[in-house]
Amino acid sequence: QIYVAAPGENWLETMDDVIDTYVRKSAKANSGVDDLEKDDYERRRKQYMEGGWLHAGTSDEVFELLRPFAQLGISNVMCWMAFGHNSDERVLASLERFATEVMPRLNRMKTKKMLIIT
Repeated sequence: QIYVAAPGENWLETMDDVIDTYVRKSAKANSGVDDLEKDDYERRRKQYMEGGWLHAGTSDEVFELLRPFAQLGISNVMCWMAFGHNSDERVLASLERFATEVMPRLNRMKTKKMLIIT
């Protein structure tokens, strides 16, 4: 999941309701839990925010989050931009920022040569 924030945007505030919806709906879909206890909700949200599920921030921050993959030579990424009932306008704006501000930088990166022994 990727969200590229607008310059000056506090994405944690902007995306709070989206993140909340995603955490709650994924608990229902994956565990059948419809009404999360506060501790369970906070644990799941922390795990979501810190567990590598969400790559969000400014274009510079998202670039830095994705840089290790590009350095390994990974040249394709599947972006899940429309998650948590995010608005179409916000998704399209984030996608445009990703395409114009993040992707070109990733494409210009030099990759490490890897030796794979089978």
